[in-house]
Amino acid sequence: MSGTVSAALMTSPARPRALVSYAHADGADSVDHLAQELRLRGIVVARDIEDFRAGHSLGGEMAEAIEADIIVAHLGPAALESKPVMQRELGPALREFARTGSPIVVLVPHGIGDTREQVDATLAGQLPYSAQATWAPAPEPSGEALSHDSAAQVARAALHSLYAPGRGQAHEGWRALLLTRGGSRHGDGLVLDATTLTGGPVRRAGDPTDWARVKRAIDDIVVTLSAHGPTRKITLTTNAHATGGFLFGLAFNRPANWELRLSGPAGDCLASTRRTPDGLIELRVDGPPADRRLFIGIDLAAREVAAGIDRLCAEQGSRPGTQVVFERKNSGEDLVPQQISDAAAALSARIKAIVDERAPERIDLFIAAPSALPVLLGAEMATVGLPIGLWEHDNTHYVHTLDVTP
Repeated sequence: MSGTVSAALMTSPARPRALVSYAHADGADSVDHLAQELRLRGIVVARDIEDFRAGHSLGGEMAEAIEADIIVAHLGPAALESKPVMQRELGPALREFARTGSPIVVLVPHGIGDTREQVDATLAGQLPYSAQATWAPAPEPSGEALSHDSAAQVARAALHSLYAPGRGQAHEGWRALLLTRGGSRHGDGLVLDATTLTGGPVRRAGDPTDWARVKRAIDDIVVTLSAHGPTRKITLTTNAHATGGFLFGLAFNRPANWELRLSGPAGDCLASTRRTPDGLIELRVDGPPADRRLFIGIDLAAREVAAGIDRLCAEQGSRPGTQVVFERKNSGEDLVPQQISDAAAALSARIKAIVDERAPERIDLFIAAPSALPVLLGAEMATVGLPIGLWEHDNTHYVHTLDVTP
């Protein structure tokens, strides 16, 4: 990103907000994909069709919208002819960035030229200060909507522009809210919202393709924040599947020197040094010696995980070489934060010991536990060195959500 704005004027927002600027005639699919990928990367997104209020002047609504931290402009042929897009949103935003360093403007040319030179010629004279923008060329030809992959590239560029190395002062600690099951009543900071893909009012396990998008977004966030400055502290509030929590912990892991704190109504959970799974029962079933799979069930919520794994094995017609399920000795009392932290650390240590003993080729995880536990477990298992299969229960049986390789 070019520009001569003083570093003292630039700041990195704790809870970033974006406006997606576009013309309706250019189609909504590309904009839908852009909005989804931005939300997956922690950015709250406004769009005129969703957020502009009936009865209010369009000019006033646009003036408020460009107060966002970042404007992502989908520049199709219709947008270039749109006075509201070009003169009321992008023009003022670029002038304000040149003056103060905010908002950042990301230009996504789509169908207005096959090369940067052609795009520059098309935009000549229409956008003053366009050299100050972040450019995210879209490879799809005119007439085709942006793919999820292309939208992800744009969202990654937007995230990096917001949290570029040296942009603003380093935070003392990051905060994030991870949502894959819907909204949460508490939490702030980056809002990673995958609810439309994996959750919603009807309980869903989520599709592996969608979970792969979630993982890619979380990986983009940890890479960007790690490069932004020396801060390696993050506090997470979550209303998420075990899969989402594990993926977050796997990214913000202890070997990478991240200090991860889980915030909840009952208190905060931190990494623990506990190595003995006190208060837990270990149930082990050995299957065919030649089978090198390791099934690990963690049932801290009395959800009959062992029975669910048995049903899955019956459906598959095979049993893993080793199956271990951990259950609570006393499931009648709620776990306090320290117990959750201790359980995550102790379970990770025990799983690694079983791996050393059995030398499996992969691990499959089945977790029913407070939402903080899969996050902390993921942060501890980043060095296990094996493919890990993640599973979710969808009220009737277990569904495979994603394979990850730490």
